[in-house]
Amino acid sequence: MTQPTANLTLSLARSGGVALGLSLSTGPSMVPGVGSSAGTSTAAGGGASRWAAAGLAGGTSTAAGGGASTGPAGLAAALLARSPIQYLKLDETSGTSFADSSGNGRTGAAAGGVTVGTSMGAYTAARLDGVNGLVNLYSISLANAFTPDAGSMVLIASLTSDAIDPFLFNLSASTSRNINSQAFADGLGAVLPGARRQVLSGNNVIVFDAQSRALAVPLMIGISWSTTDTIRLYVNGSQVAAGTALNAWGAFALAATRCVIGAQTTAAAFAWTGSVAQWGLFGSALSAADFAAIYAASGL
Repeated sequence: MTQPTANLTLSLARSGGVALGLSLSTGPSMVPGVGSSAGTSTAAGGGASRWAAAGLAGGTSTAAGGGASTGPAGLAAALLARSPIQYLKLDETSGTSFADSSGNGRTGAAAGGVTVGTSMGAYTAARLDGVNGLVNLYSISLANAFTPDAGSMVLIASLTSDAIDPFLFNLSASTSRNINSQAFADGLGAVLPGARRQVLSGNNVIVFDAQSRALAVPLMIGISWSTTDTIRLYVNGSQVAAGTALNAWGAFALAATRCVIGAQTTAAAFAWTGSVAQWGLFGSALSAADFAAIYAASGL
């Protein structure tokens, strides 16, 4: 049966926040670990690649010879080894505050329709209701530590409705300076990575399309950005898209109302429906090897 599709888009915008441009993706494809079939994708520059599809398996395990465990404990160790500036496990079972396991004291806060202590495979997660549920990430300390010219994020998420073009997260100074990821309302389906480039007022705007087979299946989304390299999108530990050169942002101070998981702003515009866990934010651009190791440690 052919699955409908849902675009999960990462956008960096400098003027107008418009996500337009030339699509570089062709053909259906499947990210490893998603669904139960395989497809093909053609990268910019030519050549096709096939993504083997496999079921996601939760739980924990220990590598032969007494190696590091996988699952929540293994993922925590992998994230902390890379010095996050904020790390919210989002695994609380009561209350509205999410602890910062990085040790930096940059806590998050649940607002609106958030149910804590829900299950997402082997992970305890926060469930967002798609109406007004969100996690507010903002603090003055985080705003001071945030590095728009080089950084990374990791998040495990599921999506059960994309009827309103929901935002998975937003890190934004204004409508013209923001880093975010959004799903578009054309149905849930297979993963189709791609990249688009747009020039507005002489500045590069990089837009990523990564169609997300979500339903109840969790994905690990990873993003890195650097003005000395580019911006890269990873799904389940594999790079699925990369942009062209990224210009320096200039002034970019996180806004108190625009630093959230599960919506565009704290007013809950474009709210996400699904579960989220294990938010990690970093002050440097992690490598492909880093994302692969983090995903391997997750046990997903």
